[in-house]
Amino acid sequence: MNTDPWAKISELTGRQVPQSAREGCVAPRIVTVPAGRTLYAAGRALKRTMEWGAFEESTRDWYLHGNQLDPEWYGVAFGTSVPIYEYSVTLVQPTPAVMSKVADQPGAAPRVGPPKFQYYNPAGFGMPVLGRLLGHLTVSDIRNALGPLR
Repeated sequence: MNTDPWAKISELTGRQVPQSAREGCVAPRIVTVPAGRTLYAAGRALKRTMEWGAFEESTRDWYLHGNQLDPEWYGVAFGTSVPIYEYSVTLVQPTPAVMSKVADQPGAAPRVGPPKFQYYNPAGFGMPVLGRLLGHLTVSDIRNALGPLR
Protein backbone atom coordinates (compact mmCIF):
# COMPACT_ATOMS: atom_id res chain seq x y z
CA MET A 1 0.00 0.00 0.00
CA ASN A 2 1.37 3.40 -1.00
CA THR A 3 1.41 5.95 1.85
CA ASP A 4 2.86 8.85 -0.17
CA PRO A 5 -0.12 11.16 -0.81
CA TRP A 6 1.45 12.60 -3.98
CA ALA A 7 2.05 9.18 -5.52
CA LYS A 8 -1.45 8.09 -4.50
CA ILE A 9 -3.23 11.11 -6.04
CA SER A 10 -1.17 10.64 -9.21
CA GLU A 11 -2.20 6.97 -9.28
CA LEU A 12 -5.88 7.80 -8.69
CA THR A 13 -6.07 10.61 -11.29
CA GLY A 14 -3.52 9.49 -13.86
CA ARG A 15 -1.89 12.95 -13.59
CA GLN A 16 1.55 13.94 -12.37
CA VAL A 17 1.84 16.45 -9.54
CA PRO A 18 4.16 19.39 -10.25
CA GLN A 19 6.79 20.28 -7.67
CA SER A 20 5.15 23.69 -7.20
CA ALA A 21 1.99 21.97 -5.91
CA ARG A 22 3.99 19.94 -3.42
CA GLU A 23 5.75 23.10 -2.20
CA GLY A 24 2.40 24.78 -1.53
CA CYS A 25 1.46 22.19 1.09
CA VAL A 26 2.27 21.42 4.71
CA ALA A 27 1.42 18.00 6.20
CA PRO A 28 -0.33 16.59 3.10
CA ARG A 29 -2.57 13.55 3.36
CA ILE A 30 -4.90 11.76 0.94
CA VAL A 31 -8.65 12.22 1.59
CA THR A 32 -11.95 11.82 -0.20
CA VAL A 33 -13.91 15.06 -0.42
CA PRO A 34 -17.62 14.18 -0.15
CA ALA A 35 -20.22 14.83 -2.85
CA GLY A 36 -22.12 18.03 -2.23
CA ARG A 37 -19.11 19.90 -0.79
CA THR A 38 -18.50 23.30 -2.39
CA LEU A 39 -14.89 24.37 -2.81
CA TYR A 40 -13.77 27.92 -3.55
CA ALA A 41 -10.79 29.54 -5.24
CA ALA A 42 -9.71 32.93 -6.52
CA GLY A 43 -8.49 33.67 -10.03
CA ARG A 44 -8.57 35.80 -13.12
CA ALA A 45 -11.51 35.96 -15.50
CA LEU A 46 -12.07 32.82 -17.60
CA LYS A 47 -10.65 30.32 -15.11
CA ARG A 48 -11.12 26.96 -16.86
CA THR A 49 -9.77 24.51 -14.31
CA MET A 50 -9.77 24.24 -10.56
CA GLU A 51 -7.06 21.96 -9.19
CA TRP A 52 -7.05 23.78 -5.83
CA GLY A 53 -10.06 24.37 -3.60
CA ALA A 54 -10.66 25.63 -0.09
CA PHE A 55 -13.30 27.40 1.94
CA GLU A 56 -15.03 30.63 0.97
CA GLU A 57 -13.41 33.83 2.19
CA SER A 58 -15.18 37.13 2.86
CA THR A 59 -12.90 39.49 0.88
CA ARG A 60 -10.04 39.67 -1.59
CA ASP A 61 -7.62 40.33 1.25
CA TRP A 62 -8.67 37.22 3.14
CA TYR A 63 -8.03 35.16 -0.02
CA LEU A 64 -4.61 36.79 -0.40
CA HIS A 65 -3.54 36.37 3.22
CA GLY A 66 -5.22 33.05 4.07
CA ASN A 67 -4.44 31.26 0.82
CA GLN A 68 -1.01 32.86 0.44
CA LEU A 69 -1.67 33.99 -3.13
CA ASP A 70 1.21 35.45 -5.11
CA PRO A 71 0.02 37.99 -7.72
CA GLU A 72 2.77 36.87 -10.10
CA TRP A 73 0.81 33.61 -10.53
CA TYR A 74 -1.80 35.69 -12.35
CA GLY A 75 0.62 37.39 -14.75
CA VAL A 76 0.47 40.71 -12.93
CA ALA A 77 3.43 42.99 -13.62
CA PHE A 78 4.57 45.39 -10.90
CA GLY A 79 2.29 48.43 -10.75
CA THR A 80 -0.39 46.98 -13.04
CA SER A 81 -3.80 45.78 -11.95
CA VAL A 82 -5.94 42.75 -12.80
CA PRO A 83 -9.46 41.85 -11.62
CA ILE A 84 -9.64 38.77 -9.37
CA TYR A 85 -12.84 36.74 -9.06
CA GLU A 86 -14.14 34.09 -6.72
CA TYR A 87 -14.90 30.69 -8.27
CA SER A 88 -16.65 27.66 -6.86
CA VAL A 89 -17.23 24.01 -7.67
CA THR A 90 -19.81 21.81 -5.97
CA LEU A 91 -18.69 18.20 -6.16
CA VAL A 92 -21.21 15.82 -7.74
CA GLN A 93 -19.39 12.70 -6.54
CA PRO A 94 -16.85 11.82 -3.85
CA THR A 95 -13.48 13.04 -5.14
CA PRO A 96 -9.96 12.09 -4.04
CA ALA A 97 -7.68 14.95 -3.06
CA VAL A 98 -4.58 15.82 -1.13
CA MET A 99 -5.61 17.85 1.90
CA SER A 100 -2.98 20.00 3.56
CA LYS A 101 -2.34 23.25 5.31
CA VAL A 102 -1.32 26.17 3.11
CA ALA A 103 2.46 26.66 3.07
CA ASP A 104 3.95 30.14 3.34
CA GLN A 105 4.62 31.35 -0.19
CA PRO A 106 7.48 33.69 -1.08
CA GLY A 107 6.06 36.84 -2.66
CA ALA A 108 2.64 36.39 -1.05
CA ALA A 109 0.94 38.63 1.50
CA PRO A 110 1.89 37.84 5.10
CA ARG A 111 -0.27 35.20 6.75
CA VAL A 112 -2.87 36.32 9.25
CA GLY A 113 -3.77 33.59 11.72
CA PRO A 114 -2.88 29.91 11.55
CA PRO A 115 -2.46 28.14 8.19
CA LYS A 116 -5.78 27.13 6.65
CA PHE A 117 -6.69 23.84 4.99
CA GLN A 118 -6.83 23.36 1.24
CA TYR A 119 -7.50 20.54 -1.23
CA TYR A 120 -5.56 19.63 -4.37
CA ASN A 121 -6.44 17.30 -7.23
CA PRO A 122 -4.23 17.44 -10.36
CA ALA A 123 -7.18 16.39 -12.56
CA GLY A 124 -9.28 19.21 -11.11
CA PHE A 125 -12.53 19.28 -9.16
CA GLY A 126 -14.73 20.18 -12.10
CA MET A 127 -15.58 23.24 -14.18
CA PRO A 128 -15.29 26.34 -11.96
CA VAL A 129 -18.34 28.59 -11.72
CA LEU A 130 -17.63 32.32 -11.88
CA GLY A 131 -18.74 34.13 -8.75
CA ARG A 132 -18.27 37.63 -7.43
CA LEU A 133 -15.58 40.13 -8.30
CA LEU A 134 -13.24 40.17 -5.30
CA GLY A 135 -11.40 43.28 -6.41
CA HIS A 136 -8.27 44.18 -8.29
CA LEU A 137 -4.82 42.82 -7.58
CA THR A 138 -1.50 44.55 -8.05
CA VAL A 139 1.98 43.36 -7.20
CA SER A 140 2.49 46.50 -5.14
CA ASP A 141 -0.56 45.51 -2.99
CA ILE A 142 1.28 42.42 -1.89
CA ARG A 143 4.86 43.61 -1.78
CA ASN A 144 3.87 46.48 0.51
CA ALA A 145 1.18 44.55 2.44
CA LEU A 146 -0.06 47.78 4.00
CA GLY A 147 -3.13 48.23 6.15
CA PRO A 148 -5.50 45.87 7.96
CA LEU A 149 -7.66 43.28 6.26
CA ARG A 150 -11.02 44.57 5.00
